[in-house]
Amino acid sequence: MSRLAIGLMLLALGCAEQFDHRFETGAAARSSNLARRGWVPEWLPAEAMNVHIQHDIDTNEEWLRFELNEEQRSALVAGLQSLSSAENETVTIRSPRRAPWWFEGLIQQEPANDGALNANIFRGVDRLVLVDRTGASVFAYVRGQ
Repeated sequence: MSRLAIGLMLLALGCAEQFDHRFETGAAARSSNLARRGWVPEWLPAEAMNVHIQHDIDTNEEWLRFELNEEQRSALVAGLQSLSSAENETVTIRSPRRAPWWFEGLIQQEPANDGALNANIFRGVDRLVLVDRTGASVFAYVRGQ
């Protein structure tokens, strides 16, 4: 089987290439080779801690998780549109592959369901930002362009 046929078969199966990166801080991410290649959003705060970035080179989607204190979270979402509770329930986000740091569901159904995220959701021009109501985590989904 030719390389082209294999490549087309993998693409048809949804096997896009996704790469996962971790940084101690937003400042480290912003000064990395990944940033120079355009995979670190300019809006990522330098103060962010425990940064995870996964990107899909085929769809140009990005998924981020990082931690900020309450004041920094407020500053991050200040220019974004807050979604209503009804809108929150209609939001769907494609999950990254093989990313145990990402959440399983948007709305926590039971306190025992640790895989679900109970979050306030904000919309920007090219992204959704989800601020965990129970902790310091911030998740972001950047749509491919």
